[in-house]
Amino acid sequence: MQETLEKIGLTKNEAKVYLALVKTGDSLASTIAKITNLHRRPVYDSLDKLIGKGLVSYNIKSGKKYFQAQNPEKILSILKDKENEIKQILPELVSKFNATKPEVFSEIYEGKEGLKTVMELILKENKDWLSIGSTGKGPSIIPYFLEHWHKKRIKQKIQFKTLIADTPEGRERTKKFSKIGLAKVKFLPKEIKHPQTIWIFGNKVAIILVSMEHLTIFLIDNKEIAASFRDYFNYMWASKK
Repeated sequence: MQETLEKIGLTKNEAKVYLALVKTGDSLASTIAKITNLHRRPVYDSLDKLIGKGLVSYNIKSGKKYFQAQNPEKILSILKDKENEIKQILPELVSKFNATKPEVFSEIYEGKEGLKTVMELILKENKDWLSIGSTGKGPSIIPYFLEHWHKKRIKQKIQFKTLIADTPEGRERTKKFSKIGLAKVKFLPKEIKHPQTIWIFGNKVAIILVSMEHLTIFLIDNKEIAASFRDYFNYMWASKK
């Protein structure tokens, strides 16, 4: 829980103090200091910031200040407020970004989170998704995310066509695609057992490299390059029965 709170913007000390208050209820700063193993000064600093964020309040009993955590659902409200603030400046940010964007825009993503980011772009593009060299190992890498992501894809009616590796994993994955829907599958030659994966969607091409359990994705954003890869895919697709 502490790690998650830190991810949404609390400092390490703020997360510790907030969690301590959630567990103990009304508490003196000295009590919180003992529970968290923090000195009083960092505890008071954290309490002040948490009060400012609306996550902690206090009351006075017998001349002493007792602090209490606000309902954790308040966190969602804070995040929603931040989202609304970002939305207000987003059009201007996008405009400035596009004005300086190079003709061929490329990025590198790494790991599972990088893969999830690229898959979210597929939904954002909302165009047919083509894949060359799928290995069928996706469910073992991001199982929970992948299941829900495909539900969103189906809802958006995004068609998926893949040239998948003719391996046990690829064959098994093909059976599942038939159940998921909006997916057409053909197999690569059996000689190609360890293909690297290429995704084409909209004006983007993602080249996914897996080496020694390390996942790296090269993303290219260019209309002409995407069209070229799409031609490669269509040629290969038509040549397979």
